[in-house]
Amino acid sequence: MILQNVEILDGFLYILMQLIGSALGYGVAYGLYFKKGMSTKFCVTVVRIDPWWKSILLEFYMTGAWVFAMCASWHTSNEKLLESISLRIGLVVVAATLVGTEATGASMNPFRSLWPAVVAQYWDYIWIYLVIPPVTAALLGVCWRFLYLQGKDESKAEE
Repeated sequence: MILQNVEILDGFLYILMQLIGSALGYGVAYGLYFKKGMSTKFCVTVVRIDPWWKSILLEFYMTGAWVFAMCASWHTSNEKLLESISLRIGLVVVAATLVGTEATGASMNPFRSLWPAVVAQYWDYIWIYLVIPPVTAALLGVCWRFLYLQGKDESKAEE
């Protein structure tokens, strides 16, 4: 929406579908894998890094890598490379997950952390997972648009 590649209504529908899809995905995972006697923190993202504030930087970095990879993939200079967007974005997500899983659970998506926290009633540092990824996405989307594209529409970036 910030890059004006997606209409506002479509963007909010996407966010709604992320919310619903993450609930369904968590429900399926819970139904398939949760067994009596397991920890009640099934799939909960937990800050394991000390001091805790480093998790903010790590979540910012991981989400930022993903945001910039998406922006670069959608840029008009990559029109001829569209068939590999999924692979490129996937590799960035895998790398970010490998970097951050041990320290923060590598959330990068607020809804991925929301449902496990709700079910487990585990609220320690949940604000990091609910606030940092969307703020990072918005901030870096604005940076991409106004610093890299210099305020132009994405479709006119090469002109």
